[in-house]
Amino acid sequence: MPQWEDLSQWMKVNVAVIVGFEWELLTFNINLHPELETELTRQGNVRKKLAERVRKHVGRSIGFRREYYSVLEGHAKLTGAKTHLNMHGTIAIRAGDSVKILMAALARAAGHDIGKRKRIPRAVHSQWFTVIRAAYANYLFKFARRRDPRLDERRLVMSQEMTQAAKMFWNDVARPELS
Repeated sequence: MPQWEDLSQWMKVNVAVIVGFEWELLTFNINLHPELETELTRQGNVRKKLAERVRKHVGRSIGFRREYYSVLEGHAKLTGAKTHLNMHGTIAIRAGDSVKILMAALARAAGHDIGKRKRIPRAVHSQWFTVIRAAYANYLFKFARRRDPRLDERRLVMSQEMTQAAKMFWNDVARPELS
């Protein structure tokens, strides 16, 4: 079996989904605010900067060290046409967490409701993750191979906590001699 480092981003997400069923999982789709998108693309390395924004805003609202992942894309689901950058992902929910507070934090990470920036319509969506299917990872990565000059080739953002949990699970299953 391959080592964790040799797995594709798609496979890492599937392992993370399995591990994530230790908690309740909330999926989210969030469009970046156009002004933040312009700012981040001008600076470069959108994925890294957005990952830091998510870590900071989620951490401040519900606590640091949270398990989550997301995939960045910039094409419309139905037409495939170029659109605003958006992130699709999943986050672990624990007892006592407020989904409303969490979604507001993710919206702020995407540039909404900060300063003079108001939330644009249809910017934030969420629903409970209920069934493990490979189709979910397929959906997340549907445009990952499509060239987008705003993004680098790596589109996955996975928190250190989710990476650690998924890697430990993978090693237990695939490489038990290391456990």
